[in-house]
Amino acid sequence: MTNQDAPPPKIITTERGYTRTINARRVTWRCEWCSAEHDEWRYPGPIPRYCDECRQPAQNSMQAGLMRRKRKAEIDAHPFSHRRGPGRPKSS
Repeated sequence: MTNQDAPPPKIITTERGYTRTINARRVTWRCEWCSAEHDEWRYPGPIPRYCDECRQPAQNSMQAGLMRRKRKAEIDAHPFSHRRGPGRPKSS
């Protein structure tokens, strides 16, 4: 049951001398960012959450949200920490 358009099997040889053959399988998954379905050959492992076109915008959005929450937590912990005190010289 091999398909002609399937990638060749991955062969891994270890230092101990045994060989392991890993075959790819056809996986259908949906991108969480654009909701498009993708059907591709994948080796065993986690299925991706985002397609190649959506990966960078999704990571940028998640990173911006993380930084926003981090800044808000810092301000909530010390409300006046961002201000410089009176008469204190500016550190360079």
